Amino acid sequence: MFDVMEGCDRFAVHVLGEDQAHMAEQFAVPDLSGPEQFEAVPHVRDAHGTPILEGGSAVLHCRTHDSLPAGDHRLYVGLVVEIGERPDRGAVIYYKSSYRGVGSELRSTRLPPVNRASSDSS
Repeated sequence: MFDVMEGCDRFAVHVLGEDQAHMAEQFAVPDLSGPEQFEAVPHVRDAHGTPILEGGSAVLHCRTHDSLPAGDHRLYVGLVVEIGERPDRGAVIYYKSSYRGVGSELRSTRLPPVNRASSDSS
């Protein structure tokens, strides 16, 4: 994928749906070229030629802002210029060595307000 990223000024970040873990696995196969990684994955190209995966939960369309060395990898920083989302779809994450669906919404409980008078005196 490095060869593809180095030559482009735009890219897309995808949030895959719960039924798309197989796509994540495809992109994790070592020694496949960028074009080979996309061969078995349903996708279209946007007006800039950026591959857009079909059926995902969200896609962030980015302009390349910078790239930085990160150990034996390269980190690409993008400026998000457009967001496409399908809120009706769940998302997949990789956690504890396996793919998992993102669960239901978590409700947060508020903490009591800070009592500034007692914290200033310590």
